[in-house]
Amino acid sequence: MSADLVSDRPGADLESGHGVSRQPTFEYALVMTSSNSPATVAALVDSLRYDPFYIAITEEFADNEARRRHALARYFDYSMSEGARMGRLLVWPDQAIGAAVWLLPAEPSVYDAESRAKAEFLAETLGAIGGDAYRRIIDFMRPRAAAAVAESAWYLSIVGVTPSAQGQGIGKRLIEPTLAEADDAGVDCYLETFDRRNPGFYQRLGFSAVGSHAEPVIGATYTIMLRNPKRRPSERFAANQTFAIGRSGSNALLSIRQHP
Repeated sequence: MSADLVSDRPGADLESGHGVSRQPTFEYALVMTSSNSPATVAALVDSLRYDPFYIAITEEFADNEARRRHALARYFDYSMSEGARMGRLLVWPDQAIGAAVWLLPAEPSVYDAESRAKAEFLAETLGAIGGDAYRRIIDFMRPRAAAAVAESAWYLSIVGVTPSAQGQGIGKRLIEPTLAEADDAGVDCYLETFDRRNPGFYQRLGFSAVGSHAEPVIGATYTIMLRNPKRRPSERFAANQTFAIGRSGSNALLSIRQHP
């Protein structure tokens, strides 16, 4: 998967995390919106289409790469909108670069309604084979996450950076604003990843492995990683970053300025 699951989905894969550049002086706006750019969807497809989880849930289209990419594009478009509704959606200023999707805890009635709508969407998008694989994977992973992670934890569902932009620290910068927000809220964050390259990347962001399991449908081992909130985060983070959150209709802008 990558960094994707629980509310009903697995792991999040992103850039490998190798060769992260040193922090330059920069200014950018991460856009959270319910209107998803096709360029961002394409970036997620390019970044994650070889992840074991996404291969498994698109098995129905294994002999037709164009149809498989179309199914993944629909899946990521839905997931981005889900993040905008149910958590956080952060998109790089150049929308063809990538995005991060978080899911936050929800009231049972909201969760149930979202789950029903998503089940209908997945059945239509992934076909019988992919939909069944998705259900069985989630049924395996959900209780194992619940045993290792508090219900109040924020879930890093998806992180993707288009391959040509990987290794520049973009994945890290897409994740950090929500980590800082979680620190201020005093809540844990977690993720699941099938990619053996990813744990080192996430460890540098404060995550620790709390379990590894061999998932039988995919036939691969994944790692659950947890990050506890940092102490007095707002004081430390405010020393070098400034946040401004504004809303206009259904859109929200999170602007970040990095100081030397």
